[in-house]
Amino acid sequence: MPAVATADVIRERVRESLALYDELTSALPEASLASFLPGLPSNAIGDQLWCVVGARESFTRAIHAGEWVGFSCSLSAAETRKREAVRAGLSRSAEGVLDAIGLRRRLALATLPAIARA
Repeated sequence: MPAVATADVIRERVRESLALYDELTSALPEASLASFLPGLPSNAIGDQLWCVVGARESFTRAIHAGEWVGFSCSLSAAETRKREAVRAGLSRSAEGVLDAIGLRRRLALATLPAIARA
C-alpha cells in the first residue's frame, strides 16, 4: 500500500477511535473511572485510558523524532478520575497523532522528485 494511502487509512482509524472513546467517556459516570472491570485482572478504567493517551502522545513524539523517545502521559493520576480531563486528553492526543501523520506525509511528498508527483 502506498505511504499516502496508508496515512489516510491511519488518519481515518484515529478519527474513528476518537469518536468511540468520546462516546465511551460521555456515557460513563465520572465515578466509573475509578472502577475495575469485574472478573479481569486490570487497572481502573481511568488508568487504562491514561495508557491510551500516553501511547498516543508517545507515538506522536516518536513520529516527530524519527525514533522511540520513551513513554509518558500528560494526564496526572488525579486527572484519570475526572471525565472531562480524560476526554480532553483523548481528544488532544488523537489530534497530535493526526497532525504527526500529516507531517510525515508532507515530508514524504516533499522528498519525491517532481516528476513522480506529476
